[in-house]
Amino acid sequence: MKELATYEFYTDTYGGNSITAEEFPKALNRATYYINTITRGRISEATQAVSMAVCAAMDAMKQLSLSGGKVVTSESVGSWSRSYAVDSQEGASIYSSVYQSVKPYLLDTDLLYGGLDDDV
Repeated sequence: MKELATYEFYTDTYGGNSITAEEFPKALNRATYYINTITRGRISEATQAVSMAVCAAMDAMKQLSLSGGKVVTSESVGSWSRSYAVDSQEGASIYSSVYQSVKPYLLDTDLLYGGLDDDV
């Protein structure tokens, strides 16, 4: 699998700090697999947009692992409270949470396009 980001890119360019150098290879592998899945394997090079999306996926996946795989649906400040997605929503919410993290970086590319190409 093609390396779509480096730890230096993650910390210096993307500005990530939630994943350690030791955790990075495993996190990169999971995020790269996810990005390749949602782009239907159409990544030919590690552009800055692709690398930023991979880093965003790593951070989103890390946040989900810290919350026990639960997606926060709302938070309050006064008399602090936090609500999570209910079981029937959980799978879709987890997918949506990671997707919403990477979407801004890939939106201006053709990598999220799910239709047919004219040259097929």
